[in-house]
Amino acid sequence: MAMLFGKKILITGGAGMMGRPVAEMLAPDNEVWVSSLFDEFEQPVREALEAQGIKTVAWDMAREGVDSLPTDFTHVLHTAMLRETSSYDDSVETNGISVARLMTHCRNAESFVFVSTMGVYKRNARDYPYVETDALGGDHSSMGPYVVGKIASEGVARALARLYDLPTTIVRPNVIYGPYGWGGVPILFLKRMVEGQPIEAPLDGENHCSLIHTDDIARFMPGFWAAASVPATVVNLGGDDVVTMPEYMGYVSEITGLPVEFVRSPTTRDTYVSDSTKRKALVGPTQVDWRDGIRRTVEAHMPHLLKEKVG
Repeated sequence: MAMLFGKKILITGGAGMMGRPVAEMLAPDNEVWVSSLFDEFEQPVREALEAQGIKTVAWDMAREGVDSLPTDFTHVLHTAMLRETSSYDDSVETNGISVARLMTHCRNAESFVFVSTMGVYKRNARDYPYVETDALGGDHSSMGPYVVGKIASEGVARALARLYDLPTTIVRPNVIYGPYGWGGVPILFLKRMVEGQPIEAPLDGENHCSLIHTDDIARFMPGFWAAASVPATVVNLGGDDVVTMPEYMGYVSEITGLPVEFVRSPTTRDTYVSDSTKRKALVGPTQVDWRDGIRRTVEAHMPHLLKEKVG
């Protein structure tokens, strides 16, 4: 497994589900900087990060440039995004400009990793394992502006990697879940279960996905930096097991005792299956079993719901 020592690392969105575990893993051996909104809701996270020696910077990527940041970062991980918007124009402009600003500001870095999404692929069968060379299209019925913004941002990252000769990796995450941030789709759906609300399922078949825990993502990140290249390396970031929504939410129901109800709907939170061949070749297999990972995630976010404590 690739390791990093003595590097100066910037992680945007570092208070969130994906960035924070990476920051905490690297902090003992590197100078780690984390940017986020750091509004009043994120102050406890900011204090926890700073207690580990991590430098924190408030950055509103929708309104601010990055001139206040140093320019001598050796490694950059860009996880921050404008996600919750119904405007395609806002998503394309805000997300695209943030990539351009960061890559321009940090053009002398050794490596840049941009976080995209599996949702950029043109929709195929629900159990189809997408490879990195498959057609893009973003047929994501529930989150259109978000996906289109990611496609646009990938274009910016690819272009600037070449223009600046900046080694870059574009990772396309599958369904991420873990102890920080909003917890991921399993926690989102668990909250529905608590409220007695059904979960939307597709009209045809079941949604399949390749769940991946943030512990595995953090462990993989040095390898993704090491794999960065010009032109940019593109790699799917999913787990090694293919799981359907009824399977993983059925397991959530099992460990909490809460009933789960599905309702067929033309609009669902679509998910994808990752072909992980390339990812395995670059950084190896995952280590977190999805059942253990989901159980630990529920314990982190809503421990009172577990029928038995973890461990």
